[in-house]
Amino acid sequence: MKKSKSRFCVRMLICFGILIVSAVIGICAGTLWISPLELAADLSETGLSPNERIVLYIRLPRVLASVLAGSALAVSGAVIQTVLGNPLAAPNIIGVNSGAGLFTVL
Repeated sequence: MKKSKSRFCVRMLICFGILIVSAVIGICAGTLWISPLELAADLSETGLSPNERIVLYIRLPRVLASVLAGSALAVSGAVIQTVLGNPLAAPNIIGVNSGAGLFTVL
């Protein structure tokens, strides 16, 4: 029991690390690459530089929205699998895809 719990903790830490790395890459990547060191230097100064504006008004909201949407999809998938008691449960089993298609057509 203790071994499986430690494996779970290690897996969660690895997943959290991957999330942090991908969020930093998402904040830095774009038409203009802003390195994390350059961003840290800009944040330590007073006033808003063009790089800070790009990050604060465009890239940070985009990354936060994608993290929230991904976590919401993960929770909804886990709920569907738990409710149906099927580890391979998919949205088309309960008609989510059909309902989405119907409202798309409407």
